Amino acid sequence: GIMKIGRRLVTKLYNAGKFVYAQHGFEAPVTHEVDKGFLADLQGLIKNVTGHFEKFDHAQALAETETFFWNNFTDSYLELVKKRAFDATEENAPDSGSAITALRIGLGVMLRLFAPFIPYITEELWSWIAAEEMGEASVHRAPWPSVAEFADTQKPEDGESFASAVGCLVAIHKHKSESNVSVGTPMTDLTIEASAEVITRIERCVEDLQNAARAASITLKATNEEIEDGFRISGGF
Repeated sequence: GIMKIGRRLVTKLYNAGKFVYAQHGFEAPVTHEVDKGFLADLQGLIKNVTGHFEKFDHAQALAETETFFWNNFTDSYLELVKKRAFDATEENAPDSGSAITALRIGLGVMLRLFAPFIPYITEELWSWIAAEEMGEASVHRAPWPSVAEFADTQKPEDGESFASAVGCLVAIHKHKSESNVSVGTPMTDLTIEASAEVITRIERCVEDLQNAARAASITLKATNEEIEDGFRISGGF
């Protein structure tokens, strides 16, 4: 079991690294809500994982890093910002640059957290770009990630907006699989129903959600109804 998980993880990490380091674009500070929210959650991960290591609980450190990698980085954050990062032009440099900067920071942290467990692939990916950016040739000699690295990073407007965007994307993917189409299938229209509080959060990330859903149009509706899983998704293909 564990070796199989390992291979799947290594492949996914390699592909994520390839994507992130292929986005060159323009330098820009992290200003988008979804990027700021992702980095805020990443800081929470660093604190937790560092705590596990200090207690010599390596299994828990790996489990938490892996969960974050799958749920909050590759299958969600990457999908949400892929189009914004990919379409880098001088005009949209603030938007594309915000995503590219956050992706680079995210990958740099993930490589260091995974380094004790998967030493070779993390070293390989680190050598591509991070080594030069961080001024340390080996990931194994690089400083352990710390919240201090985020001193200049803006906080999200709402601490829950990233989690809401991820939850919404999961619901969109579920709607697609229940409609027997692949997650990459474009949508003619997308309607998202949720509580007023959640809709306010989603509004801050709406373009990224529309891009990730590949929807031609998007409508947000606040409802007082209790919705299982928090989101009701509808829309055609």
